[in-house]
Amino acid sequence: MRAVQATREIPGYKRIIPRRILLVLATVLVIGTVVGSFLPGSTKERLGTQPTQQSSAHSDWGHRAYHFATFGTTALAILLLTYGIRAEVKGGLAIFGLGCAIEVTQYALGFSKVLEWWDVRDDFYAVAAVFLLVQVANARSREGPP
Repeated sequence: MRAVQATREIPGYKRIIPRRILLVLATVLVIGTVVGSFLPGSTKERLGTQPTQQSSAHSDWGHRAYHFATFGTTALAILLLTYGIRAEVKGGLAIFGLGCAIEVTQYALGFSKVLEWWDVRDDFYAVAAVFLLVQVANARSREGPP
């Protein structure tokens, strides 16, 4: 009886993709983000994830798109695994914290000559956008079918 009651609280859209698949996806995305962030510059250039010039990094839309895509999809995978607003807030903060930790570590280890605050900003934008979309989906699922 308790399991059935708990299932009703989970929005339907969060049950579409099986949890096992989401767990694997979230794990791959987090590991891929960390590994990809610390690739050598020449490899990042070949992949197209490195800004064309350090001084233009904050306005390089291709580089910014990678941050939006990477942190947005990772946040989505994590938020689809969570139930309830507190868990969703924690999940969003965890992914944003990951972005902050990566940027600070890149600077501390000398991968970057400056702390790339604009990358942290873009990571925040991506996580915040996904968080807001999930909140809208939660609200719509509580309303029921039209």
